Amino acid sequence: MYWTYIFNPLAKISSKAFMLIGLISAVIGSFISQFYFTIYDGLIDAHTYYLLTYAQAITANMITIILPCILLFILGRIINPKTRMIDVLNTSFLYRIPIYVFPFFTNLPAMKSIEAKINDPSIGIRNIQFSPDETGTIVWVSILSIALITYAITLMFFGFKTATNAKKTWHYIAFAGAFIIGEVLSKIIIRSIL
Repeated sequence: MYWTYIFNPLAKISSKAFMLIGLISAVIGSFISQFYFTIYDGLIDAHTYYLLTYAQAITANMITIILPCILLFILGRIINPKTRMIDVLNTSFLYRIPIYVFPFFTNLPAMKSIEAKINDPSIGIRNIQFSPDETGTIVWVSILSIALITYAITLMFFGFKTATNAKKTWHYIAFAGAFIIGEVLSKIIIRSIL
């Protein structure tokens, strides 16, 4: 089915081909991160960071790829001892692709205006007023961001399910736990290198 190519391409594309796609997307994603001064500081998170160097951008991106790979590989081996590292690594590469779109949102002119108002110390947070255009931008950027985050998590879930042959409820609960642990650890590690 065509939906498999959208939600679980790892089931249809060879591991070696996807490894190449993953490596290329990681390099491009790191360039986007540095060019737009947006640090990927969590598994599904990105923030503006104006002092960002390319070394920091690629390091943060690699952490958000390698950390979930390690956690999910350990869990995968518990679920299915035949789980292959390359399949879990490809899953970690895959889920990042929608996240690489975030810097384009944070650098929209309307978002810059919103950010300037929020960061202006002369305006109290309770006194901030947004124009109708800014409010509209906040709404549609929020909707698109939630959609991209949902899609990224879906890609990771189906990739993990395919890599490990997970089928039981506890597998899915353990996946959610590993994901949350990865999000927390990635923030701690990445913030320590900035």
